[in-house]
Amino acid sequence: MKKIIGFTLCLSTLLLVGCVKQKGTGILPKRTVISGKVQHMEIYPTTKELFAEVTDFSDRIGDSKGSINEDGSFKIVFDLYANQDIKIRPLIDKIILHPGDSIYIEIDFNDIGNVRFSGDRAETNRILSKYLWSNAGTVNFFTHDKLNMDAYKLYCDSMRTDALEKQKRFIQEVNPPKEFIEWSSDLIKINYYKSLLSYPRNYFRRDVEGYNNWFYSTSYFDFTKDIDDDFKEFGNTIVNSDIYRMLKSYDDFISWKLRRNRSKDYQLPLSERIDEIINTHKDGVFKQLLLGNLYYQFFCSNIIKAFDTFKDVFDENIKEPFIKLPLYDHYNYLKQTIENPKVASDAILSKMGVSGKELLDSIIVLNRGKVLFVDLWATWCGPCLEGMKASKEIMPQYKNKEIEFIFICVSSTEENWKTTLSRLQIGGKHYFCNQEQSGAIRRGLSVKGIPHYLIIDKEGFIVETDCSGLEHQATRNQIEKLLTDK
Repeated sequence: MKKIIGFTLCLSTLLLVGCVKQKGTGILPKRTVISGKVQHMEIYPTTKELFAEVTDFSDRIGDSKGSINEDGSFKIVFDLYANQDIKIRPLIDKIILHPGDSIYIEIDFNDIGNVRFSGDRAETNRILSKYLWSNAGTVNFFTHDKLNMDAYKLYCDSMRTDALEKQKRFIQEVNPPKEFIEWSSDLIKINYYKSLLSYPRNYFRRDVEGYNNWFYSTSYFDFTKDIDDDFKEFGNTIVNSDIYRMLKSYDDFISWKLRRNRSKDYQLPLSERIDEIINTHKDGVFKQLLLGNLYYQFFCSNIIKAFDTFKDVFDENIKEPFIKLPLYDHYNYLKQTIENPKVASDAILSKMGVSGKELLDSIIVLNRGKVLFVDLWATWCGPCLEGMKASKEIMPQYKNKEIEFIFICVSSTEENWKTTLSRLQIGGKHYFCNQEQSGAIRRGLSVKGIPHYLIIDKEGFIVETDCSGLEHQATRNQIEKLLTDK
């Protein structure tokens, strides 16, 4: 979910957690400004806005935007908690900023690889832009479905070695500042570990039993013993926001490990997951991020009682403001949405722009009085198609009930959409989004990846912006509750 943090909410947050300085990663949130000018706008005439994606636990990714004026000028203003990278969309990649910075960017749509910077952090971002546009900055551990686990581990090891060698040569060439060196080193480590952590689940796809049997009989995950040491200095100078994508994969590993020798229906208590992190990880920013991710996951499912129950543990173990404050903001926002779901739902819809709001509004109006399970997917997304196949098997269980299954295709071509639907023969109602609608809806719902699922209640309010697929019991329980609510 997303929010607009007003003065009252910020004040209550500061009173809750106190004015604590960050350890090298910044201070309490400060207004940060990205301004600049675009030349040759006619190259991309449909690009009317630029978006600054600030990734943290507040779930406000994509909140900040600036319209491109007729003369090409633009300005984006937002709050920043930490020294970190910010993604600017479209056409530009990442830049590094500190809270309170003001940076000026000149962009030529006729030469988008040649961005010019002035103001705060200008030299750092000139080097970062050069790195990301060069072969040295290509740090992708592509998934190879045909490789077995041992072969994939060797592949990732070789990719990491290659990436480190490229980084070394780049550093020798340009002599960058310390924070760039830390950021680029973390980029390699994060991609390496995320790839290793997520590959087994992709390899086994929906064969849960096969994955379980393999998980508990293999030494594949021995590499996790090195994670603490590799991230012991993380966040001391700069926060690489890709860490947030890795946390979910690592948490999945922890959960599966704790379920060892338990029945398949065993519900892992939050307390057990918290104790595992506290007792087995060294103190530092990375440990606090792992704990913060647990609370964040429950917030994404609108479960705030877990925070109330373990608030003392939260305050005792999470000290970094760039982790603590966004989570408190998210918690306070959720309390507001529970009290007034209409206000929260309207706020989400208002952030989708005209095209996105009109589409979702029309879907809600046409299905008023029904619970809506909405699936955002793309034709090129393997996990999306697997999720749709799972939905196809489960949907008949809801026959004659007040529920509709909505499938919205984003970031795809209309031809591929029609071809894919013809092949899959999925029931429910289907909608295709053009490029503008896709971007608007994804921004409004803070979509970080697809498939992405949401739930709308019978009154037309968005009550869940990021739930699991239909194959998960927790999602079906939530749907059943909404179906029986009067």
